[in-house]
Amino acid sequence: MFIEMTVFNGTDAEKSFLEICQFKGVRYNNYGFAIIETNHKNHDYVVPMDKENYAKLEGIIRNCILNDKQFIHFEGPVYRRKIAAGAFNSGKDKKDWKITVLK
Repeated sequence: MFIEMTVFNGTDAEKSFLEICQFKGVRYNNYGFAIIETNHKNHDYVVPMDKENYAKLEGIIRNCILNDKQFIHFEGPVYRRKIAAGAFNSGKDKKDWKITVLK
């Protein structure tokens, strides 16, 4: 499955760009972020999110996979960060997000 996201590089909220990646997985960390894993080897994507919203995200992605969906669009505050770069700024707002199935 592929995922399309508008991404902010690191903590720079002024410069965003569109990325289309092969979706590999998602997990939740103890700092209040969903971590989106892709085919990119040097970085992951972090999304400010509470545990309740993460459970919803996980359910939506699970349904997409079980129904053989090939392409999703993730809309929300997505930040690109280097793998193993340490803790991300936990002061980021937990803004709204949504997933749209494109195909």
